[in-house]
Amino acid sequence: MLIYCIFVSTYFFIRTYHNYSYGYLPKPKEIEKDIKDFKEYYKTIIVNGDKISNKVEEDMRNYITTWYIESSEKNTTNNDMKSYFRHMTYKWFIGILVFLILSSFMFFLNNLLK
Repeated sequence: MLIYCIFVSTYFFIRTYHNYSYGYLPKPKEIEKDIKDFKEYYKTIIVNGDKISNKVEEDMRNYITTWYIESSEKNTTNNDMKSYFRHMTYKWFIGILVFLILSSFMFFLNNLLK
């Protein structure tokens, strides 16, 4: 049973730290490129009396907000899963300690009675 607890605890430990990809906000150079792209786009179409800079600012705000929401959702899900696996690792580690103490007690009891 001790070996089983060790394997399960190791599984949860590995799942705690591996196979997670996090979402990040775009880098400043990417934002700068997107602003240039939006400006070029608005130069090619008729903007209904609005300034191009106002339209670009609005679009960039929407773009970054959407990116932030998606990244936050992904990161929150990852952190919840990591917390679950960490909790399960601790739980199974306590089981390891219990079985280790019981098996050590039985080992020493067996050796003293010989």
